[in-house]
Amino acid sequence: MMNSDESFEFEDIIDEHRPEHNNDDFAHRHPKMRRSDRAKIFAPYAALTGHSDMIKTKAFITQRMADIRNIETDIYDDI
Repeated sequence: MMNSDESFEFEDIIDEHRPEHNNDDFAHRHPKMRRSDRAKIFAPYAALTGHSDMIKTKAFITQRMADIRNIETDIYDDI
């Protein structure tokens, strides 16, 4: 935590507002995006398509096999 007499690197801009571009060159080259379109830009990139599905499938199979082993153990314990 900083003392009130300490300064930090971005102290001069921390309270600045977002710049507005109304009918200037920047606004024409970069029109304002809808929120849903912006979200697509920052969405995580799935480098391995289907990887998470395979992990879920493997976890499901592993759990079922553990259940079968437990049932087999119970059967053998009863003999």
